[in-house]
Amino acid sequence: MDINLRVTSTAFSYDGFIPSEYTADGENISPPLTVGNIGPGAVSITVIVDDPDAPLGTFIHWLIWNIPVQFTEIPKGIPQSGKADILEGLSRE
Repeated sequence: MDINLRVTSTAFSYDGFIPSEYTADGENISPPLTVGNIGPGAVSITVIVDDPDAPLGTFIHWLIWNIPVQFTEIPKGIPQSGKADILEGLSRE
């Protein structure tokens, strides 16, 4: 079975720059994401936002995991707490 997970955003295009609103230079909020083509056996979703060409090597900007597969629309600016079992993290490098 060939599953091609698809993650898109209305805030930026594929291989484009993430607007400053979603960075530490702006409001530092999460962008809206849509997740599609989730495999039939999946129980949760993990999103890793990394920067492979950062000056000191690959840098992880944001992690969010334990997202139930039913949450195919991840809203803009999800709160830092109070998301049930959904967990967030940042790289501390």
